Amino acid sequence: MNFGLLIALGGWILAVLQFVYSFYKDKKEKEKIRQLEIEAKNAGEQLALIRSRAKGPYWMPLEASYGTIYVTNNGRPGMCSAREGSCVLSARNPDVAHLEAGSAVLFLIDNNKGADVREVAFKSDIKELHLETEPQINGAHGCEFLVFEYEPEKYGKRVEFDVSFESSDGHQDTHTYEMIYGQHKLRRLRPASVSAG
Repeated sequence: MNFGLLIALGGWILAVLQFVYSFYKDKKEKEKIRQLEIEAKNAGEQLALIRSRAKGPYWMPLEASYGTIYVTNNGRPGMCSAREGSCVLSARNPDVAHLEAGSAVLFLIDNNKGADVREVAFKSDIKELHLETEPQINGAHGCEFLVFEYEPEKYGKRVEFDVSFESSDGHQDTHTYEMIYGQHKLRRLRPASVSAG
């Protein structure tokens, strides 16, 4: 038997095995690196989502009931009744279907432990939608409210609006909300709340 041939053949077999092992190991390492990159990207997206939730407003319908809401009208303070049948959408007056087209609606909101915003802009087909806060006068409650011009043809329909904001610490983002038009119903769609998944 030729030992040189056996040694050469063994060397070739060993070289092939090393090549196969090396190829398999590299492939596994590349898969592992790709998986880590995907996990890092997902973690980054989750962190951005958490930051977006934490640094933005979290508006919900205000459940507290007040008899009077103070407003600013042409730079002067005024009052608006929050009782049933008024233009104020609240827990006490959950529906404004009775209003005439073009009437101003005040939708009382609660910032439910969300961040305060110093600047806000709306993108929506809700006419004249904007945010106001009660003026700082004696008897006011510090309520925030969405104000819009009533359009009867939208009553009861789901409408979405985007809120671009800058929070008090300088964070800028855009959230999407949905309301049932003309009713005391509002929820944030994006970023979704934890309970919404």
